[in-house]
Amino acid sequence: MPARYASLRSAVAAALLFGAGLAAAGPPTYTLTNLGTLGGSASFGAGINELGQATGWSSNGQGQEIRAFLWDSGTMRSLGTLPGLGDLDSYGSGINDLGQVAGRANVYETGPAAFLYRDGRMVDIGKLGGYPHGSGLGINNAGQVTGQAEMARGEPHAFVYTDGVMQDLGTLGGVYSAGLAINASGQVAGYAQVAPRDPREPPSEGPIHAFLSDGSVMTDLGTLGGGHSEAHGINDSGEVVGLSSFDIFDIEHAFLYRDGHMQDLGTISGFPDDSSGATDINNRGDVVGWSSFNDAVHGFLYSDGAMTDLNDLLSAGQRSEWTVVDTNGINDAGQIIATAWGSDGWRAVLLTPTIPEPSTAVMLAAGLGVVAWARRRRVGRRR
Repeated sequence: MPARYASLRSAVAAALLFGAGLAAAGPPTYTLTNLGTLGGSASFGAGINELGQATGWSSNGQGQEIRAFLWDSGTMRSLGTLPGLGDLDSYGSGINDLGQVAGRANVYETGPAAFLYRDGRMVDIGKLGGYPHGSGLGINNAGQVTGQAEMARGEPHAFVYTDGVMQDLGTLGGVYSAGLAINASGQVAGYAQVAPRDPREPPSEGPIHAFLSDGSVMTDLGTLGGGHSEAHGINDSGEVVGLSSFDIFDIEHAFLYRDGHMQDLGTISGFPDDSSGATDINNRGDVVGWSSFNDAVHGFLYSDGAMTDLNDLLSAGQRSEWTVVDTNGINDAGQIIATAWGSDGWRAVLLTPTIPEPSTAVMLAAGLGVVAWARRRRVGRRR
């Protein structure tokens, strides 16, 4: 390539990169897709994988029974219930990239059981102690499931289920715990009761704290300064999100825990007296959750150090039709599984980042690059 054209190409490329940086500033806009129902009046979104498949639960129109669902490419299908248990409810909580779903199914006469849906069928993954009660709450691509199951005396403990074996993760000195999310390394985030501050009090009186477990050691993540905290999401770097109280009034704020420090993410309104909670974090560090203000609750996206109301990122037409209330998952492509209120009631929805056309700023930057290249050539010829 002649040197003069190489320099032109470099100038345009640099200008386009500069313009693209301008265009990329700030959060993306989103397109909302209604995932529908299984024939009933409502659905709720709970988990999403890297393929954009989603799970949650929906009423099915047959006496308003609740069924776990798997949504894929525009189609929602029921995952049914555990075999032989009749028309009892089921709830999907987490989904991995193989389309395997973890959740809870209500078992006739014995109560809720943790399940794993794979290879087209729902399987009861067992129990920790004498009681069969449990819930699957998170799953990774290795098929490991975390959640909560009852011990022999009925106290619920966090667990990890791996290759047919359910492992008790214990507590932080109190009575109960729950695993809510699991990453690719098998690290679990959740909450556990700590020992009471007063040793004269029974263990059941202790507050709950967010934890991070590697399967052998459960680490107390502390709080933002208040009495309690809960971890709800974790990414593959071990960054944890959740909610924590930060004062004596137990007002809760979303937090991000990384590098040994718990950071307060604030609220949508910016007022500390409002509440918020984070539910998931992707591998880019984007966080989703909910925030309350003016007697309302809206879903949020926290990215690049700023919290934004997801409703403000919808098109004007969709903002008039929907209110995104709760968000429960975000994948690395930025797709978000959420629950929104619309004219037909509660619906599980998928929020997909809008890929913009080349912006005026980008095209202008490219044009300026060409002008600058041409001017340098003219100046060179005069010399």
